Amino acid sequence: MFSTFLWLATLLPALDAEPAVFELESANGSIHTGQLVELSDDWSIKLGGPESMRLPGRETISLRRPHSHLPARPRGEHVVLTSGDQFPARVTKLDGEQLLVMARLSDPAAGAEQELRLPLSALSVVWLAAPAESGNVEGLVRRQEKERRRHDALWLPNGDLVEGMLAGLDDRTVTLKQEQGSSTSIKRNRIIAIALNTELALKPRLRAPYAHLVLANGSRLSLATARLDGPALAGKTLYGTPLRVPLSEILSLDLFQGRADYLSDLKPGRYEETPYFSARWGYQNDASVAGGDLLLGGSCYDKGIGMHSASRLTYALNRAYRRFEAWVGMDERTGRAGNVTIQVVVDGKPQDLGWNGELSGRDRPRLVRVSVAGTRELTLVVGFGRRGDVQDHVDWAEARLIRSP
Repeated sequence: MFSTFLWLATLLPALDAEPAVFELESANGSIHTGQLVELSDDWSIKLGGPESMRLPGRETISLRRPHSHLPARPRGEHVVLTSGDQFPARVTKLDGEQLLVMARLSDPAAGAEQELRLPLSALSVVWLAAPAESGNVEGLVRRQEKERRRHDALWLPNGDLVEGMLAGLDDRTVTLKQEQGSSTSIKRNRIIAIALNTELALKPRLRAPYAHLVLANGSRLSLATARLDGPALAGKTLYGTPLRVPLSEILSLDLFQGRADYLSDLKPGRYEETPYFSARWGYQNDASVAGGDLLLGGSCYDKGIGMHSASRLTYALNRAYRRFEAWVGMDERTGRAGNVTIQVVVDGKPQDLGWNGELSGRDRPRLVRVSVAGTRELTLVVGFGRRGDVQDHVDWAEARLIRSP
């Protein structure tokens, strides 16, 4: 169905001569650094260099490019797929039930583009421009991408929506067909985004492990299978389309639906909040508590939990896990003036984090790693600090539980 989807090799710049070096995290918590020399379809990995080793796929958690930051998601003109994948693309025209785009999956200086035909059923939102830099931009973006829709909709700069069925798109106008049969055409430069009908969307569902990639230009891509093919990964998208991704563009690879369960994908047993005055914040999955991206240490994380003081979030473990881990800190955008205390409680007992648990906007993110082997319950605690609850926006980035063998 996606025969023309993503052949990435022609989109990207010349490859580095040196082999790609990554940090490999295993399920037992060890970190190995070396050149990626083998990646099999079952996600088994072999690293070369001084720490030459092979890790079975069932033990693989993630690969990271050392000393790199995860970039923000694409802004400006880009497409978002129903899988959550997204990448910069210049939208050209609508051709029947397919949207033609010129994809950009590398440094813009390279200037490489390739025409892709994307079925409308695989698209969530087509961004023709970036929202104005005012207010909570990420919150607006997230709401537009996640809300349910019975129609296609055009998002205008003033916030208005024009609903109908997408019937035409070219370099000048976008046309919607209304239910009564009439058509409405709007100049393309007056449109921020096209949000597609979610009732017609096809979202891939996999039971097997798959890889989530972050590329240097902010693209997010998911691979159902992948193997090392020279200086690139050759694999298939969640839609079954073959592709190649040069290693020089990959900053991270996380294995989803493997040994790691992300808290944002689990339902907590209970949530308790004690407001400082009367405002209640709740918590957010895969977003900061203010509804924006999870921003810590110069990186934009895709998975995690956003919390506010004072609150407690509890998950049942059922003795199924060996370790909890996360990066915790004050959100870089909305928590810079915050001051909180942090605890990780396992079966009612606060755990030793290796530091006093105090966090402020001046502190770097802290890595939390706690053994939960044989335990029943995990609780994340955010307490009031020295400034009441002012900007107490805490991000638990990449908060995940590692399953026992």
